[in-house]
Amino acid sequence: QGLYEEYYAAQKPRLQAQYKRGLLEGSYIELYEDGSRRLTATYRKGLRHGDCTECWPGGRPAVQAKYGDGRVDGAYEEYYRTGRLRLRCEYGGGVLRGTYEHYYDNGQLWLRAHYPLGAAKGSCECWSRDGKSAAAVVQAFGRSSADVQALRAGLGDAFTGDIVVYPKTRLEIRATVESLAP
Repeated sequence: QGLYEEYYAAQKPRLQAQYKRGLLEGSYIELYEDGSRRLTATYRKGLRHGDCTECWPGGRPAVQAKYGDGRVDGAYEEYYRTGRLRLRCEYGGGVLRGTYEHYYDNGQLWLRAHYPLGAAKGSCECWSRDGKSAAAVVQAFGRSSADVQALRAGLGDAFTGDIVVYPKTRLEIRATVESLAP
């Protein structure tokens, strides 16, 4: 009940949390030994609720997310140690929804997919590290390519359709995808 604190051996704060009736309630802060924040979150009835930020040593954000009743619910972003955006997506009640974007560490967009109801639908696009060559990924053909194993792994288990890769420029991708639309 009340404030709970933990300290490093040098008596520097490591953790500050609030408890109510044996459950985390309110502010929760973890610190690195240098005093920079490692994790800042808010809890309600023992579950994460509200904004949550995890940081790299030195204080740059590693993950920023919104929670509702213990599940990711809203904007979710991951960052490289350099501060560049790694991943951007949105969740609703713990289920991936909307646009999912994954970036290379140089800032170039690697993958864009759409998750209207928790499963990838329609088309997604991916680009090479240099941004010049690309591939359109469409699940409308009912056949797959061995060249997309890494892409399938990156999309995760939520992507259930077959996929075909077309090496093309960005403009050719748009034309290809638009020509395949019903």
